[in-house]
Amino acid sequence: MRGRPDARYLVFVCYKRGGAAGADALRRNVWKDCCGLGDRMRGIQFLTRIAAATKRVLLVWQESPAPLERFLVPGAIDWRLTPELGIDPARDLVQGATHYRATGKEQLLFQEDILKGLLSGHYSPRYVTVSTNAAAEDEVGGPVPPILPGPLLSVLSRALFRLSPEVEEATQAALSAVGVKPGQPYVALHLRLGGQIGEENSIRRFSLGGPDELLGFATQCVSDVVHSLHNRSSPPSPGLGDAYRSVMRESAGLHRAVDTGARAVAPVGLGEGDAPWPDLPHVLITDNTELRKRGVSGAMDPWVSPEVRPVHIGINRLPPSAAWPGGVAGAHAPPSSASAAAAALDEQMTRLHIASLADFGVLVKATCLVMSPSGFSNQAQLLGGQRCAMVLGGDEHSTVRPCPGTEATWRLWFWRQWCRFANCRKGLTWRQSRRDGEGLRKCAGKLRVGENGGEVSDRGFFEQRRD
Repeated sequence: MRGRPDARYLVFVCYKRGGAAGADALRRNVWKDCCGLGDRMRGIQFLTRIAAATKRVLLVWQESPAPLERFLVPGAIDWRLTPELGIDPARDLVQGATHYRATGKEQLLFQEDILKGLLSGHYSPRYVTVSTNAAAEDEVGGPVPPILPGPLLSVLSRALFRLSPEVEEATQAALSAVGVKPGQPYVALHLRLGGQIGEENSIRRFSLGGPDELLGFATQCVSDVVHSLHNRSSPPSPGLGDAYRSVMRESAGLHRAVDTGARAVAPVGLGEGDAPWPDLPHVLITDNTELRKRGVSGAMDPWVSPEVRPVHIGINRLPPSAAWPGGVAGAHAPPSSASAAAAALDEQMTRLHIASLADFGVLVKATCLVMSPSGFSNQAQLLGGQRCAMVLGGDEHSTVRPCPGTEATWRLWFWRQWCRFANCRKGLTWRQSRRDGEGLRKCAGKLRVGENGGEVSDRGFFEQRRD
């Protein structure tokens, strides 16, 4: 269908001010800046299901901060808007298309039009543009096939995306800087705490003490996740996709490393009779400036971090206060009226984003992964396909198991949020929720984390905001 005269297109769009949509760009974008990388990837996955159901060609037109193919390239599904298609973005996507800004109530209107058949058939508009951060698995109904988080969604992610050559190169440089050789197994931890360039506020997603206490808890979880991989010896289930089989090959390689590794230590939590596990490199990816500096300096054994400064993908210019390793000059300067100078500034900003996305590549390529409840973590795990993975707490968009104990504090957080918005201050509902919360606090109080074996705080583990 792609390129045929009768082809109809469903286009994921993310405009920038001064681009094809002009001054109307931010109004057309979901949340003005199209949100983060994870939001964009899952929105494209969501639209892939819509395109299949309505017999449309999926395309991606991203202007902010740069074309998506600078960061991710197509897998089996070619979503690029290439010149041979003869599509003019300003004429066909802005002026001549039916546009949906699909989030919240507007997403419901979009889904209603799908169910009414307004996106299907000969008389439907040729170009339909959508800006959305809908979850890939959001239910639509009608002709749209359902999909659940898990292996099938990982296959879809790999069919859509691969790391671009530039991000691949940046990722390999970052791994090499922390001593990880090409093909060497390693474990990665992602702590989403806030502090990226372009974020005004920190992300208060965890409240288990300070960053050091959280890191100690995550370190214990790493021991659990690697131990679970070491004990997994069953073959892949028949009928599952290439993503699962490739992960099992990774697992087999790690088993060989366990058997032949020269350096082997027993992780915390293993008994004396258990087999050893390899002294895998521990790579910490975080947007917390203080933890990052300590990881780069090597002062946080066993964790090491590449010297990468995270930049939020939603920004097109660095703020004046932003400092960059290596002294990138002028990246926050106002755009020049001369097109050549403006293009040079755009390219400089794009290269900063590519360097920043080495963090994403490190998570994708990890043998074992401990995630934060964030779209960035989730999409990295889907693209990497790791079965050797756990998440700190719970993530409604993932089937990855929670780290032991964190699911209790996640439920406690849920009860608190539920009681904040529901009328549960009196009566049986409130008493029941308090009773459940007390039981969960007792459960959380039994957990022990870190080297000193200190007890976990019984405060709510998560104060979450999706992005």
